[in-house]
Amino acid sequence: MQFILFLGLLIVMMISLHYVQKALTKKYNIPKTKGFFYNYVNTQHKVIEISLLLFYLIGTFLLTFRVLEETYLPPTIMGYFPLAFLITLYLIRTFMEWKYERETNRYRLSLTLVAYSLLLILPIIFILERM
Repeated sequence: MQFILFLGLLIVMMISLHYVQKALTKKYNIPKTKGFFYNYVNTQHKVIEISLLLFYLIGTFLLTFRVLEETYLPPTIMGYFPLAFLITLYLIRTFMEWKYERETNRYRLSLTLVAYSLLLILPIIFILERM
């Protein structure tokens, strides 16, 4: 039952994020990006994001073994680790876009989507933890 509720809330969140992104893109006249994947601002930005991704993958690998060994880490830590990674990733993206591409207003979109995602995800986490 929890999984179905989580899946439903996640789908609603994704749809609402899509429409918020479309509205903000139109409001701030943000140009569409080329390609499907994220375009980095510069080489330094690319190195930072790849390093963060490697840190996340290694951290997840190590945390998985800690949880399996049943040491001092509770299994719920594994649920918060991806959330912390995504928040950090998008805050770094927002900063790099603000610092190097301020004229495109893309940083406003990134920052608003981080805040909106947090406003949607945190209640979902608290609802599911109470069940």
